[in-house]
Amino acid sequence: MSTHKTIARKGYICKLTEHELSEIIPLRMELDYLRQKARDSVGEERMRYKAQIDEKYDKFARLMGIIDRVEDPKLRMMLRLRFSEGLTYQQIAFRLGQYDESSTRKMINRFLSRGGNSFKLLS
Repeated sequence: MSTHKTIARKGYICKLTEHELSEIIPLRMELDYLRQKARDSVGEERMRYKAQIDEKYDKFARLMGIIDRVEDPKLRMMLRLRFSEGLTYQQIAFRLGQYDESSTRKMINRFLSRGGNSFKLLS
C-alpha cells in the first residue's frame, strides 16, 4: 500500500491509504478526550492541551476534507459511514437500501486500490 501523500487541491489527484482513513475515529475520540482535559485545566496545562488539540484537529480535518471532495456521492457516503462512523460493510449496505454488502465492499476496495490509492477530487 502506498504511503505517499499529496496535498488535496482543486483538480489534483490525492493519494491516501486505508490506514490513514482508519485513523479518523481514533482521532475524533482523542480530540474529545483532549477537549475535556483542556476544559478541566488551567494555565500552562490548558495551553499544552490546546496545542495538542490543534495538531490532532489539523490531521482530522485534512482526512475528512478529502473524503468530502470525492466525486461520486454514493462512494463519498460509503467512505463517511465506513471510516468516520465505523459501520461494517453490511451496515453500510443496509443504510443505503442494499441487501448485500459485496457491492459496498467492492466499491470501497476498488476506490482504495485504484491507481495506487489515488482518486479525483471535486473542484
